[in-house]
Amino acid sequence: MVAAEPLLSATPVSFTVIPGLALILATAASMTAAPSVEMLVDPAANEYTFNGLRTLWSREVCDPVQADAYRIVAGGERVSVSNFVHPAFFNPWAPGPYDRLGVLTEPFSIARGARSAYADVMAVR
Repeated sequence: MVAAEPLLSATPVSFTVIPGLALILATAASMTAAPSVEMLVDPAANEYTFNGLRTLWSREVCDPVQADAYRIVAGGERVSVSNFVHPAFFNPWAPGPYDRLGVLTEPFSIARGARSAYADVMAVR
């Protein structure tokens, strides 16, 4: 079982997980797991989701909320993990929550201090 508690300090995030993978990935807390998690969602790093208006967003599950973190206890060790988006984030008509910590209030948005790759489809000709 993995217990979670909010991370209130500005501790740099060096580890990212999604539910169900915490016990597997938390054994290597010193390594950055964000690329591993991203690879599980979009192995070829070439998937985009249309936001229903005019923008394509890359299927990055950590980037839009990467500045926020919380702590979990896995294998008896406390590790900091990055926030991550839920599948609802990629659906323009879905109700929230859009991320693990509830920071985002709408799909296809970016939390303060985070980043995401997206492109205006009207600008591409």
